[in-house]
Amino acid sequence: MSAKDSRLSPLWRNSPHWMRNEESFPSVAKPRVIGGYSVGEENEFLDSLENLKYLHLPEGDVNWDLNQGYEKYTGMIKETTRIDLLLRFIMKHRDKLRPSENVPGRVLEADFVCFRSVLTELLCTPYEGKKFFKEWTIVASKYRGTIYLYKLQRTQQDEEEKDDRKRRAGYYGYKYQQLITTRDLDTPSDLSGTVIKQPFCVMFQSRFEHHRMLYSGGIDAVLTDDPIDKNADLFETSLKFLDFHTKMANMEERKFMKYKLRQWWCKNFTAGVETVYVGSRTQDGILEKIEAMSVEEMPTISKTEWCASVCMGFLIEFLNLVKFVLKDMNDPASVALFSFNPHISTRVQYEILPEKTEMSFLPEWYVDFIEELCAVGENVPETTEAPEEIPETSEEIPDGVPEEIECCEI
Repeated sequence: MSAKDSRLSPLWRNSPHWMRNEESFPSVAKPRVIGGYSVGEENEFLDSLENLKYLHLPEGDVNWDLNQGYEKYTGMIKETTRIDLLLRFIMKHRDKLRPSENVPGRVLEADFVCFRSVLTELLCTPYEGKKFFKEWTIVASKYRGTIYLYKLQRTQQDEEEKDDRKRRAGYYGYKYQQLITTRDLDTPSDLSGTVIKQPFCVMFQSRFEHHRMLYSGGIDAVLTDDPIDKNADLFETSLKFLDFHTKMANMEERKFMKYKLRQWWCKNFTAGVETVYVGSRTQDGILEKIEAMSVEEMPTISKTEWCASVCMGFLIEFLNLVKFVLKDMNDPASVALFSFNPHISTRVQYEILPEKTEMSFLPEWYVDFIEELCAVGENVPETTEAPEEIPETSEEIPDGVPEEIECCEI
C-alpha cells in the first residue's frame, strides 16, 4: 500500500481551523508521575534513580569555558529508536498502570504509549519553516486496545554528527548541564571529568482531551532540599523538575522567541517542568550568564510569533487521525507509518503495513507478557474509541507564502 494524504495539514498560516484554536487551549490534565528509571551505559533499562541529578548553581560571576574536555568527548549514548525502555518499565510497574474501575478489562489504561520526544516533535510542527523543515515519520502499532508510537530517526542524523560545529555545540549543552548539576546535594560536580550523558527518565500519565496518555521523558535535574534515595518510588510525587538549555548571548530577540522559546515550551509543558535554566554563551563556547525562565510565561512572551493552543490543537488532531486509521487494527506485527514532509505534501501522509515487516517494533517478550496477563483473566477490548471520521482541517498553503528562516541549533 502506498502512502495516502490525510486531511490533516500542520502548516497553520492559511487555516481558519488552527486560528480558532488560538482562542481556547485544549483540555489537558496535569501530568501525573508514575515513576522514574535510569538508562545504563549500554542503553539498558535500570529500575532505579541512579542517574538522578540535583541543581547546583555556582556562586558569583560565571565565566566558564564549555570547551573543557571536548578533546576526550566520544559522543553520547545513542537513543534507542524503539520503545523497549518504556515497555520494560510497564512490565516492572504494571500494578501502577492498572485500569480504573470504570474501564473494566483493560491491561493498560492508556490509549497511547510513547516517548515524550514524539509529543515534542508534533507540538513543534505547525510553526516549523517549510524551507528548512526536517521531515518526520512516526510508526504506530495497536495492540490490545493501546496504540504504541515511536519516531524514526532522521536520515541525515549521521551526517550532522560528522559536522564538528554542530557536534561541538551539542557538547556545550552537555557540559553546561555538568557544570550546574550534581549527583550529591552536598558535593558539586567534578568539572574535570569527561562528559557522559546517562539519562534519568520519568514516566507520566496525562489526558489530552479524550486521549489517555502514557509517556516517558528525560529530566535534567530536580530541585529539592533533601536527598532522594536511589531506590525511592516517585509514584505521584510532586518533585520540581528542571530543564537546561544554552543559547547564543547575542541571539536576535525575535529568533529567540520564535524558535528557542517555542521548542523549550513544547518539550517541557507535557512533563510539568516549571523552570528552564538558560545559559548564555559566546560563539566560542564561553558561558557568560545563567538565568531562570518560567515555562508558563513562554507563550505570553512569544505571543507575536506562535500560539501554544495551535501547537496543542495539532497534536490532538494527529492523535485523532492515528486512532481513526488504526481503528480496525489489533495486531502487534501490523503498523501504520505517519509522515510529514512539506516538500512532498502539505498534509500528513499515512501508510498501513498489515503484515510483519522490519518496521514491526513490539518485541515478542512484551507480547508474551501481555498475553500471559490476558490468559489469567485480564480481558481487553478489541479497539480503542476512535472518531467516526477524520476531522476537516486546513487547506493547502497557497503559492507565495513566505518561508521561515533556518531554525537555530538547540
